[in-house]
Amino acid sequence: MTGDKQARRDAAEIVESLLAEIYASPKLTPKERSIVGQLETVKSILRDEIEGEDNTSKKPDWVLTDRGQVLVQIPDDNQWGFSLHDGATSWPGGLEVAASWSVIENDHSAITPECHEEMDWLFFEDYTDGEGPKKAWYDR
Repeated sequence: MTGDKQARRDAAEIVESLLAEIYASPKLTPKERSIVGQLETVKSILRDEIEGEDNTSKKPDWVLTDRGQVLVQIPDDNQWGFSLHDGATSWPGGLEVAASWSVIENDHSAITPECHEEMDWLFFEDYTDGEGPKKAWYDR
């Protein structure tokens, strides 16, 4: 577990502990209610970040969109943490290409030979540097 992730988990536990102490009070003042609301917001943000890290793929994945289109989801340093690609075009965060999608396995029937031909190169760990032997993520 990374240090940042552990720090967020620790912070979330502290916030939950503070909230438990506050909720144990028989009657909350208006100021305490305001603090509770702020702490609940912080707790929610921390939990969302932790869950997001736990669910974020660190490798490319085949995805099937709600429109039936097969794309590749690649980790990215943008605000969403990924982009969707069709081999020629990329959509940061998947915006404007689909409303929803699901990760599918390499042997899914929707992945045609044409999909492999157009998008297999996206699975290479070092496809951007042009050096060294290429090994697909799904062959590891």
